[in-house]
Amino acid sequence: MKQLILKRWVLFFLAAFVALGALAQDKADSKGKEFWLMFNTNNGIPVLTLFITGEVPTTGTVEIAGLGFSETFSVTPGTVTSVEIPATAIVATSDVVENLGIHVTAVDEVTVYGLNRRQATTDAFLGLPVDILGTEYIAMGYRRSLAGQEQFGIVGTVNGTTVTIIPKNSAGSRVGGVPYSINLNRGETYQLQGENLTGSIVTSTAPIAVFGGNVCGNVPVNITYCDHLVEQLQPVDTWGQSFVTVPLKGRTADTFIILASENNTSVTVNGGSPVMLNRGEFHEYVLGTSSTITASKPVLVAQYSNGTDFDNTVSDPFMMLIPPFEQFEGSYTVTTPATGFSRNHINIVASTASVGTIRLNGAIIPAGSFTPIGSTGFSGAQLDISLGSHTLTSTQPFGVFVYGFDAFDSYGYPGGMSLAPIAQVTTVSLTPENSTTPAGDERCLQATVRDQDNNPLAGIRVDFAVSGANAVNGFANTNASGVAQFCYTPALAGTDNIVATVGGISDNAMNEVTVVADEDSDEDGIPDSEDNCPSVPNPDQEDMDEDGEGDACDNDIDGDGLVNLGDCDPYDPNTGAQTTSFPDIDGDGYGDPGQPTAECGVPEGNVLNGDDCDDRDASVYPGAPEIPGDGIDNNCNGMIDEGSNPFALQEAAAIVVGVGRPFEMIIPAEDPDMHELMEVSFVSGAPAWLNIEMVAVGESAVPNAVRVWGTPPARSYGTIRPVIWAHTTLHQEDSQQLQIRVGNCEHRTWYRDADGDGYGAEEGSVVLVACWQPDGFVMQGGDCNDMDPLVHPEAAEIAGDGIDNNCDGMIDETDNSCYATRVVSFTQGPRADNRGVIDPLRSIPLRALGAPQEDKNHSFVSLGFGGELVLELGSDLYDDGTTAPDLMVVETTWGWAHRPCYDGKGAGTLETMMMHVSANGEDWVQVPGNFCRNVKVDISPVTGEGEGMLPYVRYIRITDTSNPADFNRSANGYDVDGIITCRELFEDMPTNSRIAGKGFNPNFFYESLEDEEALPQPLSFYPNPVKDVLTIQTSSFGDESLQVEVYSLSGVLVYKAAHSADMQSGELQVDLQQLRQGVYLLRLQGEDQQQTLKISKE
Repeated sequence: MKQLILKRWVLFFLAAFVALGALAQDKADSKGKEFWLMFNTNNGIPVLTLFITGEVPTTGTVEIAGLGFSETFSVTPGTVTSVEIPATAIVATSDVVENLGIHVTAVDEVTVYGLNRRQATTDAFLGLPVDILGTEYIAMGYRRSLAGQEQFGIVGTVNGTTVTIIPKNSAGSRVGGVPYSINLNRGETYQLQGENLTGSIVTSTAPIAVFGGNVCGNVPVNITYCDHLVEQLQPVDTWGQSFVTVPLKGRTADTFIILASENNTSVTVNGGSPVMLNRGEFHEYVLGTSSTITASKPVLVAQYSNGTDFDNTVSDPFMMLIPPFEQFEGSYTVTTPATGFSRNHINIVASTASVGTIRLNGAIIPAGSFTPIGSTGFSGAQLDISLGSHTLTSTQPFGVFVYGFDAFDSYGYPGGMSLAPIAQVTTVSLTPENSTTPAGDERCLQATVRDQDNNPLAGIRVDFAVSGANAVNGFANTNASGVAQFCYTPALAGTDNIVATVGGISDNAMNEVTVVADEDSDEDGIPDSEDNCPSVPNPDQEDMDEDGEGDACDNDIDGDGLVNLGDCDPYDPNTGAQTTSFPDIDGDGYGDPGQPTAECGVPEGNVLNGDDCDDRDASVYPGAPEIPGDGIDNNCNGMIDEGSNPFALQEAAAIVVGVGRPFEMIIPAEDPDMHELMEVSFVSGAPAWLNIEMVAVGESAVPNAVRVWGTPPARSYGTIRPVIWAHTTLHQEDSQQLQIRVGNCEHRTWYRDADGDGYGAEEGSVVLVACWQPDGFVMQGGDCNDMDPLVHPEAAEIAGDGIDNNCDGMIDETDNSCYATRVVSFTQGPRADNRGVIDPLRSIPLRALGAPQEDKNHSFVSLGFGGELVLELGSDLYDDGTTAPDLMVVETTWGWAHRPCYDGKGAGTLETMMMHVSANGEDWVQVPGNFCRNVKVDISPVTGEGEGMLPYVRYIRITDTSNPADFNRSANGYDVDGIITCRELFEDMPTNSRIAGKGFNPNFFYESLEDEEALPQPLSFYPNPVKDVLTIQTSSFGDESLQVEVYSLSGVLVYKAAHSADMQSGELQVDLQQLRQGVYLLRLQGEDQQQTLKISKE
């Protein structure tokens, strides 16, 4: 290309900036005013969220036409706006066209990120606006190995769009390599799932949005554990050839996939041997250092977090696209999920010259945070960030990548990118070739970018570098004419060399800087270089406050910090500012904010406080007592009649109901005993068959709850979102949008379980009659205090606490003299992996008090490894004078009862503990031995007469002594269910036998047996996963009636019924269609045996 020489001389300080001026236009990047998005299949029912940011205040709308969903949003610069998307928006089908496209529109440009969140399987994507979507894509995800299917999804943006797909491999009825077409209207979605779909070709007659990933992918192949993978894919014409990457923080290596768009593409990583790829082919790398990737033709690059077991790090897979460095931006506002991730990071890739100019939340990132990436001229940083939104800015473009980890979970996405067709750039021309500019004047240059056919290219980022007498850098994007304009103001005399660069293509020019004679702009006889007010004539050069700015130009002449217009005397620094006051018509001490007056002093009848919301009523002012029922905002806080008992309805869960089956929802007030309803109605969205009325719940004699009920008629399938409204006798009101999905299923009664103890409240709380189990609801009612997990129908009654613990209507009816009655201290140790958190329900020491429960709930406390629990007994325990046991510690364990405490076999190893006893809680003696499972203890070795002996035992200290290396990473140490000190109450079972099988046994399936040959033969069952009816071969049980129970993995009973097998086939069929998607444990209980099956529900 040409070299141009321009020279300038100047005496002023150097300043430079990019000016697009009349050439400016919206550049092709990830910011936009319209988006079409979708959420692909994830395991289970995830929480779906859109995060929206913007550089200017703006508003917009999120709509899903197929669900009747619409929600407005507003954006404040520097913060992130969250919009919750209904779970029903998930595309859960394959090879089916649905109307589930998510339409985001905004008045001004915004950036949108999508989060598909489910504990242990999460990922996020960067949304791409409609103005950069294309008609040619090549799918990228990650192939199936141990778990989920690879998938890609498509959203139509124009009615009547024909989409042609050539699957890389066969998927369902679609044959690999054979093209087929589908038709999409605006907002319609399509998803294809299969084992290996990366490299599938997708073309269309109009722009479409394409998303790639995996339902729950294992990365690398066969490495546990899986996680959801997703990114919105870039059109092929925006792919690049030069990439720089930084490893994920805390990982030993990451997986990369490089996908080719053209035949005979040569790919080189870190200068190694090239790999040749054809169109739709990809190569997978595992890289442990910052790396460079170059290709001879455009490619797509994705960085994947590896599974937890790859390097035994708290993490899991995610997928994150890596843009070429030509597509980096100059500013980003990004966010982490609100909760659920303990480690959150940002990776930055930037030119080494820009290090020290990049700001995070307004503060310069220290140069020491960056590490040079070889001799590439780039540097990388790995930063820790807190939960929430973060803003990054610089005068130079740089790349940002956001990601986070937690136990078996992760997410990751690029912070943003320019999406111009950089692969089409052929020439860059910089003009003018030569120029001379007086010192202090602005110099502008134009770079024109064209393709191989000499056509101008819009939206291309051009980097400008000035060296020589005046060194400065900048960048600009080309307009529709392919022109990017760069302007700078040099300050030093000499020669400047200006280089314009796009990728590896550049052009340069020279600029001569000259000195010009000093001017007198205001013609007051004083040169501008000496004039303290060069724009206004002031030959006297008066400067009262001696700040270097003449009084003729100074906005604060006397230097008292007050602008002249607001200063009572601009020439006297001892006078104050003008005072703003407000007329107080009603004389209550607060003025009318609509009539401010600014004077030097307060006029008669005015006051300084202008916060009165009604200056005609002396009883209305800020801080006035609120009078319930008068319909007036007495205290000017924006709320009417809020009183001391604000009214709100309890939040109702989304439910599924059956066609032709009556259902109801009871929705009480948050504090039902304090409110009386006067009127309820539907505001919108209610079909004719849906009814609403006021009802009384609990002991109330007046209506204090809303009842919504009805019977869906035939062909009423779908989701309705009626808005209910309730008005109280004190003129307080509340509204709430319900979500009711109509399907084909049987109904059950569900109770809200606020405290998570497995039992719901039947009175004063939300009660539902519906098909499937909503979040936060259970089948069992009867909880008399749904705010305390230690109170429920199967809880232990604790004497002396004044509480009806077991909800039988009686308080403290149990004599606890035979059990532990007080927790003296509790120090919980960690899990076996020393990383995860022990379940809060297993961390309540009070569950070791009273009689042992041995039930399906977590009625015990886990000590954790090395943890310690000190208990006081209900009475003094004396030795009986024999070697017979005096006390029994009941432990809940899931190990094999016929194995010793330690046998070196891992899965059969049991948690152990040691015991100390005391009479006064201060002087302790160890009971000889190391114990596991239930243990009956003789206290004669430590009680009686003699030095160091105890007269009796009143306190017991139990310390976990288990070796965490012998256990699964999620093991929680020794579990204490209770202590028994009355010999007649000892369990009728041998010491060291397991007792936890009476109702809740999530990990091991058989009770204590003499030897393993006596174990029941495993049952056969199908299908698994099951969609509706599960068939079980039960011949080993004979013809007896069986109790069938189904538990979630957290131990909540979700199904219970008696069944009998078919007499001839021996098969038993269980209808499970009402269960939600997930993994469950199904228990068959006969008269003499039981077996447990692990099933997966689609």
